[in-house]
Amino acid sequence: MVLAEAMSLGRPFVSTPVGGISELAGEGGMLVPVDDEIGLTDRLTDLLANPDLARSIGERGRRFCLETRSVEVIDARLRKLYSAAANDARERGVDGAGTYSERR
Repeated sequence: MVLAEAMSLGRPFVSTPVGGISELAGEGGMLVPVDDEIGLTDRLTDLLANPDLARSIGERGRRFCLETRSVEVIDARLRKLYSAAANDARERGVDGAGTYSERR
């Protein structure tokens, strides 16, 4: 969650590839192997020494968040999901309370 928040603010990150982080790294960050202190130091130094690189990675992450995690995108996805579920329920004869009703 913290990495997605950083990305939404246009901040690059450096992390290890655990959990779902690998999926985010290509969009807004850099990965280093677990227990690789030298690699971590090198990646952080890269970002600090090259503001254009940091800005570019950060902006890529921000765009990714806007395109996949913005309120508008999530709202549209949820509306589509709920609409499909409601349509499916109607087709099966389930009313709003979750009980079956007579089909007409």
